[in-house]
Amino acid sequence: MTQLTPTLKAPSPTARFDPIAKATSLLAQLGQDQAVANAMAEIQNAHANNDNYALSLWREVRQALKTELK
Repeated sequence: MTQLTPTLKAPSPTARFDPIAKATSLLAQLGQDQAVANAMAEIQNAHANNDNYALSLWREVRQALKTELK
């Protein structure tokens, strides 16, 4: 599967990751099905790479997508 977004890295101390903004952006760019598929692929990537930080962030994005799609 092609990775559609760059892998998340730890933010600088002044940056803050917003899972709702990321979910909204994915929905606008990719549509519902692809946004969810992209989040799931990123979760699998993070899990495979033992990247607990990215895993946590992408799980938040997935949850935000579920909330947006209700």
